[in-house]
Amino acid sequence: MIAGFEANPVRAGFRKLDLRSASVFVQGCACLALDDGRGVVIGKLFDRSFAEVTKLEVRRQQEILATGGGALIRSLWGTYIAVLSVGEQTFVLRSPSSESSCNFAESSSGTIVGSDPRLLLALDGRGPTIDFEAIKLHLQAISLRPRRTALAGVNEILRGERLTILPDGTASIKALWSPWDAALDAARRDTPLATDASAVRHATIGSISALTRSSSHLLLDLSGGLDSAIVAAALAIAGKSFSCLNFRTSQPSGDEREFARSVAERFGVQLHEVELCVSDVHLTRSSAAHLARPTARSFIQAWDIAAARVAERTGADLSLNGAGGDNVFCSLQSPAPVADRLLAHGAGPGLLRTACDLSALTGCSLWTALRRGVQRAWQMPPTYRWRSDNLFLAFPTTPVLPDRSHPWLEVPPHGLPGSAGHIAQLLQIENHLEGFARARHGKMLFPLLTQPLVETCLGIASWKWIDGGENRRVARLAFKDDLPKALLTRRSKGRPESFLVDIFEARKSQIRELLGDGILRSERLIDFQAIDDALSQPGPARNLHYTRILRLVDVEAWLQSWSAFRSG
Repeated sequence: MIAGFEANPVRAGFRKLDLRSASVFVQGCACLALDDGRGVVIGKLFDRSFAEVTKLEVRRQQEILATGGGALIRSLWGTYIAVLSVGEQTFVLRSPSSESSCNFAESSSGTIVGSDPRLLLALDGRGPTIDFEAIKLHLQAISLRPRRTALAGVNEILRGERLTILPDGTASIKALWSPWDAALDAARRDTPLATDASAVRHATIGSISALTRSSSHLLLDLSGGLDSAIVAAALAIAGKSFSCLNFRTSQPSGDEREFARSVAERFGVQLHEVELCVSDVHLTRSSAAHLARPTARSFIQAWDIAAARVAERTGADLSLNGAGGDNVFCSLQSPAPVADRLLAHGAGPGLLRTACDLSALTGCSLWTALRRGVQRAWQMPPTYRWRSDNLFLAFPTTPVLPDRSHPWLEVPPHGLPGSAGHIAQLLQIENHLEGFARARHGKMLFPLLTQPLVETCLGIASWKWIDGGENRRVARLAFKDDLPKALLTRRSKGRPESFLVDIFEARKSQIRELLGDGILRSERLIDFQAIDDALSQPGPARNLHYTRILRLVDVEAWLQSWSAFRSG
C-alpha cells in the first residue's frame, strides 16, 4: 500500500515514512509516529480536554492498534488521517473533523491512498476518466457527497471511516464513527436548556482555542451573521490575536457591514471591509481542478484574492471561517422537531410548546405546525428526503434521491426525523468547504465542524434548537452575554447572491459559449435550449435560475480542467 498526503500539492519534496505494511509519503503536514513503524497520525491531534497531543504513550498506542484506530476517535480528536500497520493489514482512518479529502484507488500494485487524486493517478500510471454517472448524481444533488467521486475508480474515505487493506491489496470500508452515535438518544436526554448551552459554549471555545494554539495572528471571515460572530467571541475569550474581514457586494442585500462592525467593536479588533470584484472571477478556471469532484464555486476566487491581500497586510498566518454554523447548530425550519417531541414524549404541554415555537419561527399557524408534525411522526418514515434539483437537466431524474445515497442518511432503529434532518444538514455543508486557495496551503480552518462540537450539538434534542421561535437557539443562548444584542435577535441575514447576479450579468456571453460548446452538452446532460432561453431573458437575473446556471458552469470548468490534464 502506498499513501501520499500533502498540505500543498503544488510544492515538491515528499518525506517518506516506512511502516511495516505500507509506505507513506508526506509533504507539508505535521506527523505523529507510532513506535516500531506501526503507524503515523498525519495532522493535529488533541485530547478531550483540548490539549494538543504531541506524543502517544505506549499504553495509548497499544489501545489504538488493538482497536484498529477506534481508540483515536473515542478518546482523542483532531484534523488527521491515521495510517496503521496491524499484523499484515493496513488501516487508513479519516478523522470525523478532517477537512481534507482522503481518496483511494485500487491498482495492479495494490491500493493507493492519498489526498490529491492527481497523485493517485500518477502513482498508478493511468490517466483520469470521468465517471459521468457520478456527474449525473452531482448535478441532481450538488450538496450531496457520496463515497463515489466523479473520477472513475477513485473513491473517498468518508469522515469517521476506516479503510482496511489486506495483504493481497483488496480493501474494505467500515464506519468507526457516525453522527448517529451522538444523535440517537438526543431526544431522550432531559437536560435543562442552560446546561445544553453551557456544553455548546465549552466545546466551541475549547475546539477553537486548540486549533489556533500555534498561530500568531488570525484572520476571520466575519460575515455579520451569528456563526462567524460566535467564532469571533470564542477567539476573544481564548485571548487570541485576530483581525476580521468582511466581504460586501455591490447591492445592499449583500452589505453586512453594520453587523460585522458591531462585533469587531465589541472585541476591539480591526475590521477590513472589501468589495468583491467580478474581474477577479475566471469562469474557465475551476477552483476544484485539484479535486476528485466539481465542488468548488467560481466566486470564491474573488474571496481568496481579497483575503490574501488582507492577510499579507495583517501578518495573519491562518484564516478562519464560520461555515457550517447553520448546519451544526441545527437551523431546521421543518415540522421534524414537533415530530421528534411527539415520538419521544407523546402528546402534552411540551408538544404544544414546540408547535408554538415552530409557528413563531416559520410564520405558519399553530394548527399547521401541529398537523404537519403529527403527519411527519406518524405517516412518514423518519428518513430525510433529499430532493433532487432537476432544473436544466436533459437526462431522466427522480424527485427524491434514494436513502442509500450516503450511509449517514440511513436512519437506525429508533432514529428520529429531526436528528435525520440535523445529520443531513451536516452533509450539505461538506461540498462547500473545498476549493479555497487558502485551504490548499493549509491556512484555512472551519472550526465549527470539529468533532467535539458536532457531537455536543447532535446530542441536543431538535426542538431545543427552535426554543422560543428562534433558530439556533442553544447557540444564541451560549453566547448571549458576549455578542451585540442586535445580532443575537436578528431573524434574517444578507447573502452574496447579488455578487452572483453581477457575475451572471457581466458574463452571459461567456456562459453561453462555455455551456453551448462544452462537455455537459456533448454528453447530453443539460438542456442547453432552456439555458439559452434563461440567458436571453431581458432585465436583471431573477428566479434564482442564475445560481443554477453558474453551478453548471462550475461543473463544466471542472470537466474541462480534467480533460486538459489528461491531454497534457
